[in-house]
Amino acid sequence: MRIDLNNDGVVSFTEILDSVAAILAGTPNLDPQARILPPPALDFDGDGVVSDKEMEIGIAELFKLADRDGNGRISAEESNQIKRLTKTPQPGTALRYMIDVLIKRRNCALPRPDQGTIIAVIGGYEGSGMSDIHFGDTGTSVKVADLVIAHDGPPIFLVASFENSVVLRVNDPAKRLRRVFITGSEVALTGDGKVTPERVHSDCHILGWKMFTSDNPDPRVFFEERFGRPPKYVVSSYTLGTVNLRAESNETTGRLPGAQEAPTQAGAAYAWERFELFNPGGLISFELNNVRSERLVYIHEQPPQMAGIARLLETGELVRLRGGEARRQVTETGNGVVRLGEKVFRPGDGDDSIRFRGLRYTEERPRIWIGREEDLYLAMAPFSFPADLFGAHAVTILVPEEMEAPSGNPGHSRIRKLDKDALVPEIAEE
Repeated sequence: MRIDLNNDGVVSFTEILDSVAAILAGTPNLDPQARILPPPALDFDGDGVVSDKEMEIGIAELFKLADRDGNGRISAEESNQIKRLTKTPQPGTALRYMIDVLIKRRNCALPRPDQGTIIAVIGGYEGSGMSDIHFGDTGTSVKVADLVIAHDGPPIFLVASFENSVVLRVNDPAKRLRRVFITGSEVALTGDGKVTPERVHSDCHILGWKMFTSDNPDPRVFFEERFGRPPKYVVSSYTLGTVNLRAESNETTGRLPGAQEAPTQAGAAYAWERFELFNPGGLISFELNNVRSERLVYIHEQPPQMAGIARLLETGELVRLRGGEARRQVTETGNGVVRLGEKVFRPGDGDDSIRFRGLRYTEERPRIWIGREEDLYLAMAPFSFPADLFGAHAVTILVPEEMEAPSGNPGHSRIRKLDKDALVPEIAEE
């Protein structure tokens, strides 16, 4: 706001150009802190010099980013919004932040759709189902969503932007889908058509598809800038299940068609229920020769997450045990003060109902922290860990001392060696 020369509370584009002209002429009539130096990032042609034209283009585009309501003026509130996005009061941070956004937008170059086609954009964090395949040597899980395209209408250019890898099962009997561009994690296609997804610059990715902010913009506006015309359809959600482009709708409740039926065997049913809590679309198997992908595709040795645990319970390689409450002992220091890590508590002094990292404190002696019931299993034979046993999908496996340790990546799961004389917990009942 230091270049608000007429003190009307807003910065106009003319005031910015006047201030730059004064600086370039060597006669700045402004507060010295308002002097603008051409950042190297505005050297768009890469010749090592920021020309007058590049400076003018850069300022025009930065002005457009800051002018959030598009009225041709930057108000004090719009200036403060940019500052809040940078989360730091350091001088120059807001400008560097905006230039970074500008560069990402300029880097996002997408092929122009042919005349007579329409643009569709879908994206989110993940699909509602889980596949039994993975890309390359990553071994990580790949989610599943269905894409339904109406029988009538012009050809479609599709942009698919996901945080996690996804297989899109395409229902497109009229073969309207002509090209698919990937701007986030890997996307593969199955079903109707012969289109293979094409990778474009990562700066075209709308991160997370959360709130539409200046660095996470409205996809209609963002892709209109990229393609030269706005998308016809936009469907965005944290989780995509069955996407209907024409209705711009997304259905995530219930198992997707063709998903495996839940096992009913004791123990396995519990694990499957845990799996479907996070994957309501269920587990879906694929024939590798029907998957169209830029990268090589492989079948998981075990189904991912808790579906793999359910499979191991069905085959008898694991048995589910009664976990009981997970307890962590804490100690009291002098004067009744309890220390746990960097936390200090004073039981009896308003700290009787303490919550700490998902645990609760109890006043009964011995003083303990009580957490959720452990998801506990006993290994009956050597096995290979399912993929993606991270976070809420982690389990605890007791392995007899003489048995070979499980192979594969345990993720966040824990392996405990079981001494031959140890008392094994009871087998859990469904």
